[in-house]
Formats: sequence, C-alpha cells, structure tokens
Amino acid sequence: MPESRRPVAESVRAAVPQAERVLAWLAARKDVERILRIPLGGLPSERDERLAQMAEALRATAQGLGPSAAAVWAGVPEHLLRQWLERDPEFASAVRAASALAAAQRLDLG
Repeated sequence: MPESRRPVAESVRAAVPQAERVLAWLAARKDVERILRIPLGGLPSERDERLAQMAEALRATAQGLGPSAAAVWAGVPEHLLRQWLERDPEFASAVRAASALAAAQRLDLG
C-alpha cells in the first residue's frame, strides 16, 4: 500500500506558529505603509496603489516566485495579475525578464 502524502499532525502543529508570524508580518506591512504615506500627502491614488502592487509582483517574480505566489505577495487576486500581464505589454515584458533573472540565479521557489 502506498504511503499517505498527508502531513503528520505534529508537523502541521509545528508549522502553525510560523504561518501565524507570516500572516502577522503581511498585515503589519500594510499598516506601516499606510502610516508612512500620511506625511506624503495622504493615501495614494488608485494608480499609485496599482503601480505599487505591480512593483511588488515584479519583485516577487525576481525572487523566484511563480504567478500565484507573486499575486499573494503583491496582495492582489491572481486573476488581476493575469489581467495586467495580458493588457500591459511592458509589465508582461518586465515580469518575463524578472523570471529569467530568477531562473539564471536558480531562485525557483514556485
């Protein structure tokens, strides 16, 4: 009989604190960004926010993350990231270059 691929309960329990720290860090990152933007004249426009999210997706791709993970890192739904890639040829080109850079540096994280 083949071995089960389900995680062992103990390994899941051990991973919970790390997952909680990651989620807390992601939430804190948004709070810090919001606080830092106030002295700069308030909250960013929708365009500014979109460009910041695109930059985060690009950065995540350059670090070896695939589209799904890059969307999570950028804080956008994956289908929105895919729309940007389809509708913005310059962004798509930048993402391909970032992916090639990550591959050249052997940073394939998935």
